[in-house]
Amino acid sequence: MSLMLVMMLGLCFAVEVAAQDMQPFARNLNVHVEQLEGDVALNGVPVTITRAEGPGVPALAERMINQWRSESGPDSVWLSECCGWKLASRIHNGESQVVQWRTTVTDSELLWSTLVATAPPPAPPMVNAPLPPDCRWSGPVHGKVAGNQYVQISARCALDPQAALDLMIRRLASAGWRWQRQGRLVVHAARGQVRAQLIAAPMLDPRRLPAPGQSSLVLLEARPSGGSFR
Repeated sequence: MSLMLVMMLGLCFAVEVAAQDMQPFARNLNVHVEQLEGDVALNGVPVTITRAEGPGVPALAERMINQWRSESGPDSVWLSECCGWKLASRIHNGESQVVQWRTTVTDSELLWSTLVATAPPPAPPMVNAPLPPDCRWSGPVHGKVAGNQYVQISARCALDPQAALDLMIRRLASAGWRWQRQGRLVVHAARGQVRAQLIAAPMLDPRRLPAPGQSSLVLLEARPSGGSFR
């Protein structure tokens, strides 16, 4: 399970959501439910993530969304799509909840998460990559999984996706990073023990069409545990 799938878009908000809590929704569906292990945080708030995979994922998502609408009202659930994922979110009883899922020819996957901010979070780590001021950057999502520390931030840029990615590449190269493209809008980079992945995507207008001259960037950095990012 790639942590990028969990952390991308900054949408995996969770705290103490046990895997068995998904079982009532998954009953009689062809899905496997598990809880992702590891210390994960959103802006320092502890995160626990429940995951399901299998052919029954679309039906599972529908059941969950229908239950949310029953509990919180028909207009309480916000639906969107980005980067191959469908997303549903709501605020219920003081909690921010998100379910995101995707279905491909080879597999289907769903992530369910909930955030309850009960205390001021500690200061999160900073990324190493040089960030262009042309973009508005979010606060970081960070955590530790499988012996690696991760930190992710996202941005909105007043540039088309290719121009935004090219700008990041120039800044990485000038700071001594080695980089390589993977497809048109994905870049892998490394400097020392720090590895990074950049994903660019078009922003969508209210009609769900690409907005000219607008893009989003997601930056994920990883390094072995035992040291800080800076």
